[in-house]
Amino acid sequence: MKVSLLGTGLMGRPMAERLLRSGYDVVVYNRTPEKVEPLTNLGAEIAETAGKAVGSGMGGHRLFFRIQHHQPGEMRISIKRELPWKRHSG
Repeated sequence: MKVSLLGTGLMGRPMAERLLRSGYDVVVYNRTPEKVEPLTNLGAEIAETAGKAVGSGMGGHRLFFRIQHHQPGEMRISIKRELPWKRHSG
């Protein structure tokens, strides 16, 4: 199974490391390229853009989640599941 991960910060990097060590093929993208370089030693594939990272896993089920910080001490998490036959434009 191939997993695409956007963002390799405080949460994304440990998630990518765990997935790689568990045998998943992982494609990573981060807007700061230096942050994904250590993951290549574990076998991660680096995508040049977020679109290319997400596109590499086409055909399977996708789960998107986003964490946003609005104010100090406040965190919002949104989760969205997309099935292969339910594509969104834009």
